[in-house]
Amino acid sequence: MDILRRTFRFFPACAFLVVLCLQSCRRDAALERALASAGDNRRELEGVLLHYKDDSLKLAAARFLIANMPYHFYEEEFYALPGGGRYRPRLTDFPREEACNAHLDSLARAGRMGERHRYKDIRTLDSAFLVRNIDLAFEAWRKPWARQVPFPVFCRYILPYRISREYPSGLRKEMMDRFIPLLDSSGVSNPVPCPAAERCRTTAMAPG
Repeated sequence: MDILRRTFRFFPACAFLVVLCLQSCRRDAALERALASAGDNRRELEGVLLHYKDDSLKLAAARFLIANMPYHFYEEEFYALPGGGRYRPRLTDFPREEACNAHLDSLARAGRMGERHRYKDIRTLDSAFLVRNIDLAFEAWRKPWARQVPFPVFCRYILPYRISREYPSGLRKEMMDRFIPLLDSSGVSNPVPCPAAERCRTTAMAPG
């Protein structure tokens, strides 16, 4: 009976360790699937992991980011030109929307057909882009008004390098250069608590 009681005493701790091991294996499997789907770009992604080998927290963030990259892509729309060139009308070149639409109609009448190409992040984004964005995300996270954000929430809402399907760019750096000085000068030290923020936190902490 004593042996049985001692066994049950350690059962919760053993169960907890088993759950941790299963979660770790699942994360490792997701990362390996992502790397396997990267094709020739795998070396770039492995370069990111190697870059952070001495920083456990940034390495965990990089692993999370890469494991989720297979689900994301960006699209490019353009008109094919003779000789293989690409033409992308810029809205800022037209004074009004009507003028832009008229220009597009003229392209269609001339036989120019718009094309849309899709590019998978896992196969196209290089190590320099990912490292730069991870470092910038951590820079923002360490600000007084963000440092209370838990790591799982950081990974889901601060770490990602874009919102939807837009072309990967340096917009994060531009926005930080423009607005972080305003936040710093305002003396904000804590995020404002609100039900919506708590819902985001709860969602981000949920598994899956």
